[in-house]
Amino acid sequence: AVRGMDLLVVIIAAIVITFFAHLFAVGLVHLSVYILGGRQPFLQTYKVWVYGATPVFLFWWTPLYLATLYKFGLQVIGIHKLQKISYYRSFLAVVVMPIVMVLLLLLLLIILFPTAVVTLIELITVG
Repeated sequence: AVRGMDLLVVIIAAIVITFFAHLFAVGLVHLSVYILGGRQPFLQTYKVWVYGATPVFLFWWTPLYLATLYKFGLQVIGIHKLQKISYYRSFLAVVVMPIVMVLLLLLLLIILFPTAVVTLIELITVG
């Protein structure tokens, strides 16, 4: 059984982790925007991220992929408008570049910490 104080610590930790995860994600998108020519401040990208994520929270009861596709569509349009870059570059910044960056980060982790990666894979596959 989880005691009251333990539950409070878990809730606060979840909020803090979620905040930093979103900040990291917005940072990746903003870096992508900057690489692709957007020069507006980080706050503009953050606004787009938050406004674009709203449908996921409002339409949680629909199949998740529908809300997620709608979110990406809104974010592409928002980045185009607020960062003043083309729709094509906006699409690359929102969808493609963050995936590439995460894959490169994973590759870097595999190169720097191969033993830890093998151990993690063994833990996941063995259960």
